[in-house]
Amino acid sequence: MRFSYHLNCASSRLTHLCFADDLLIFIDGSLESVQAVLQVLREFEARSGLAVSVHKTSFFASGLSSAETDAIQVSTGMPLGSLPVCYLGVPLCTKKLTLLNCEGLLQQIKSKFSSWSSKALSFAGRNIEAHHTARVSWSEVTKPKREGGLAGSVWVAWFKEEVLNGDLSNLWITTPNRRASNGLSCRFWTDNWSHFGNMREFLQLGPASMGIATSATLASLFTNNSWRLPPTRSERQVQLHAHLTTIVLNNDDDFYEWGMYVSWFRFIWIKGGIPRHSFLAWLFVLNRCPTRDRIIDWGLRTSPLCLLCNSAPESRDHLYFDCPFTWSIWSSLAPRSGLNPARSWSSVLAQLGSLRPQTPRGRLTLLCWQACLYWIWTERNARLHRNIFRSVEGISRLIDRQIKDRLLSFRSSNPAASSTMMQQWLS
Repeated sequence: MRFSYHLNCASSRLTHLCFADDLLIFIDGSLESVQAVLQVLREFEARSGLAVSVHKTSFFASGLSSAETDAIQVSTGMPLGSLPVCYLGVPLCTKKLTLLNCEGLLQQIKSKFSSWSSKALSFAGRNIEAHHTARVSWSEVTKPKREGGLAGSVWVAWFKEEVLNGDLSNLWITTPNRRASNGLSCRFWTDNWSHFGNMREFLQLGPASMGIATSATLASLFTNNSWRLPPTRSERQVQLHAHLTTIVLNNDDDFYEWGMYVSWFRFIWIKGGIPRHSFLAWLFVLNRCPTRDRIIDWGLRTSPLCLLCNSAPESRDHLYFDCPFTWSIWSSLAPRSGLNPARSWSSVLAQLGSLRPQTPRGRLTLLCWQACLYWIWTERNARLHRNIFRSVEGISRLIDRQIKDRLLSFRSSNPAASSTMMQQWLS
């Protein structure tokens, strides 16, 4: 063996632990062992093409002198870390975790729970709160129907819902709001039929406390043109009574409302768009991509500097297009679609919102914008994970080639629009 075991790992012959793309290696701490480990990693890189991100790597030492740790830092270029350190939001230390160690993590969890409008699990973009009495008949899935909603314009599959005891109150799909028309199927306690949300949580009472059955519908509580509810005993019950006076039941069926309209969906889900480009654009509009400012907010240790210009903190707004590197790409390509490019993220979105995506010029501009987002992010990740660097000209040529190929693909379905967009792009 080229290196020696860590003092507490010899009996179990433990050398490393892996989680996703992170690696912890345990050795005795001698300079020889450290250099041997790095040599093994270099050999692994030569065979697999997978390289270690040295600038993200640290070493942690115990029982070594300052001279020994300084020698390791000088010979490897790795900084000396100190414990406790936060990993994926969880503190790592040499002793048993205390409540104080976990306080930050607990606060994040509490904050996340309190910010949820519905306490539901998320699966593939659909929030589902399951109950042991409910099941979904997947064989009854019908053709997806397009709905403006949660992420602008999304595809929603409509399912036939079956519940063993006839209670649909515990089965939610896409966290819908239940709009009451005749009130016959709208459950008082658990459907989101008002802006108060789940009535159990809002009133902080159970069915027995108010004398209203768990399965009660709105229609069952409305007779002789009045609402049959017990007298109010709290401020929240007063708010509920006031809200009920604004509800008028009619003969139409109750229905689900699948989300809120958002203005930006028109320039995300575009006709003929490249799916992976549209998806990434959607994530950036929501600011959900792991830029370095967000990674630091998660409690992870990393350099804040932009990987493309190395001169300012990396964030979504910096990447698009405050960064000099990315601005060179966007400012050269946007005019080819007929757009006078703005530099700030909010200004660009305002420009895109004024476009008409159904026109050739609007469609071409959105294809160009999404392609710039995609290939700039790809370049950023290539520098981070593979140490591969491309120039502004190289990325611009790649985007140019992809847009030309996309425009040519429209010729069979809409030759006139394809020709118009190609002439604009080449002019």
